[in-house]
Amino acid sequence: MKKDIVIDRVYNILKSVTPIETDCGRLCDCECCKGDNQTGMLLFPGEESRYNNNSNFKIIRSEDNKNIVVCSGKCDRNLRPISCRIFPLIPVVDNNKIYVFDDPRAKGICPLLYDQMALDRKFEKSVYKAGKMLLKNKETKAFLLQLTEEITQVLSLQQIFM
Repeated sequence: MKKDIVIDRVYNILKSVTPIETDCGRLCDCECCKGDNQTGMLLFPGEESRYNNNSNFKIIRSEDNKNIVVCSGKCDRNLRPISCRIFPLIPVVDNNKIYVFDDPRAKGICPLLYDQMALDRKFEKSVYKAGKMLLKNKETKAFLLQLTEEITQVLSLQQIFM
């Protein structure tokens, strides 16, 4: 399946779901939306073109050569990239199957994780469906596999230091 179609479908899957029923940004003063020139949200393959000509977003290259989008801290929810739409969860791949976990990079940032708040089940299911959709394109699948490897390394390090 073409990358743009996969991205459109992922956006549609995640369009109307949020981690909790209320605005979670009120809990942390929108901490996850406060990127700078060094931090932001990863863009999945095919998302770059959606942000190139939008003055509310800035694309930067990370040290490991990935595209990251940074915003002003407030945006139209319909324009958010996948990483923002799935936060604080992450779909990971194991043997071509999707599993959804708390994103270890969100710990310490997102009170939904460190306060052990229950996430909306519909949100969790949508992140799972989005992960399955990302497997339908070779570039988005490769990106998700690479992300899975990185997340697995972070989880292993956390277990060592806990």
